Amino acid sequence: MHPGPPRFAWLGPGIDSQPLIRVVVALLVATGATAAPATAAPIVRFEANETVAREYFLTRQPELSRETCAGARGQTCVARWRERIWTPSWPRLRRQAAALEAMAARARLADTLDDAARFFGVIWPPDAPITVVLVPIPGKPETTRASSAGAIVLVEMTEREDDLAERYGVIAHELCHSLWRARSDARRRQIDAWFADAPRALALLDEALATVVGNVLAAERAGARPAEDDRWYDDPDIDAFARAILPLVRRTVEARCPLDAKFADEAKRLLPAAPIPRR
Repeated sequence: MHPGPPRFAWLGPGIDSQPLIRVVVALLVATGATAAPATAAPIVRFEANETVAREYFLTRQPELSRETCAGARGQTCVARWRERIWTPSWPRLRRQAAALEAMAARARLADTLDDAARFFGVIWPPDAPITVVLVPIPGKPETTRASSAGAIVLVEMTEREDDLAERYGVIAHELCHSLWRARSDARRRQIDAWFADAPRALALLDEALATVVGNVLAAERAGARPAEDDRWYDDPDIDAFARAILPLVRRTVEARCPLDAKFADEAKRLLPAAPIPRR
């Protein structure tokens, strides 16, 4: 319930994240921070935080915000949101947070993140746990979003409660982004140099690795690996690259080895020339 100091990265392609980042930084820093034991990977907490969820909803869901605030008749938009979205969703969010925490324990999320941190070459700051903030979304839309913002992961949660295993894979994907973007400058330059002759592979690497480690390897531990005929990632280039490097990433992670020059050479060789058509 006490998020650590956030280090924000981005909220999605083409989205100007800076206004929301400034708001959420101020809100979360104001809540305080709790130190955690030194570890290569972060401690993860699942939380339903009204203030953060409200700011995300009102700034990142403009259509739903307009619908929620329409006809307020003297009520502020914030009061309208609390009455129509937050208060009815609170019991469900508590159940979902508890279920995700239990799933993370069963699926050994701590081990998954430790494996990922070792693979990426990252030591996560011991005083900065990652907080997964659940944002209530009304109804049961087929498409939802999640985003990594350093020590904060924001994940939209609909009224469905039978898709938590799938959401777990999405959350693990975003946690991988948090780790990848926490690499030191020296580690980042090292990996960039290994992929200097393959800029396309480097451009796809962050999302492809998050897809493999999060949506596949972490999801497997939760019994929720995506089907082979499903799209693992919406972008066909990333989807194809993730599928191509899955065996390589699995071998490297299971061997408890870091991403190195040998891995980079093999990944570049495996990069598909064009996206693999999906049925």
